Amino acid sequence: MMGFMLKKIVATFVMPLPFFVVVGLLGLWFLYRNRIAKAKMFLTLSFAGILFFSYNPVANGLLDSLESQYQPPQEINNSIKYALLLGGDFDLRAYGGLKLYHQNPNLTIVTSGYEGKEELPEALINRDKLIQLGIPKAHIIAHTKPKDTQEEAQAMQKLVGKTPFYLITSASHMPRAMRLFGKQGLHPIAIPSGFLQRKTVWLDFINASDAHKSQIAWHEYIGLLWSQLRGDI
Repeated sequence: MMGFMLKKIVATFVMPLPFFVVVGLLGLWFLYRNRIAKAKMFLTLSFAGILFFSYNPVANGLLDSLESQYQPPQEINNSIKYALLLGGDFDLRAYGGLKLYHQNPNLTIVTSGYEGKEELPEALINRDKLIQLGIPKAHIIAHTKPKDTQEEAQAMQKLVGKTPFYLITSASHMPRAMRLFGKQGLHPIAIPSGFLQRKTVWLDFINASDAHKSQIAWHEYIGLLWSQLRGDI
């Protein structure tokens, strides 16, 4: 658990916005100490970094190389018994699960995720949301122990072995998820959901929505790099 929390803390501060906010705070610190040259350098870097990652073409460019790798399948194989709905970003990912279930009512959806900051595990929270959206409880399995995608893959391996299953997650997360699951010897079929890339607007500067999209994409690139360094993909 300690290693997991340390990973989350480090990941937070290598995200673009937190990183450049810290750079800006350092600039203010140098300013108050009357070290003007360094203050100018850090404050300029902070402003330029925030402006860069909040710029619409940058956000779309970062997302494109992730979201373009997998598209929803043209046909659904009704012989497949399970679909895994990965934890996190339920609102972005749930549509893919709902659409898939209505195309194949015999499907069992697996929700995943531990409790984190919540009183209940995310898997149970998402299970209850799916029930409210009309999916019978008997068609849902909750995996409450996995804390990240790597552990979700390990839990799914115990359930399906080498049998193909549908993997539902956000389009930006799908490349990393598919590689992690493939490394475990699993055979997922990608059901990407929650595509965030929109039409590029060249004069759209300092947009909070685009800053958020850049954060999401950067998180995936860091995750891919970390997984490669660990040999998980």
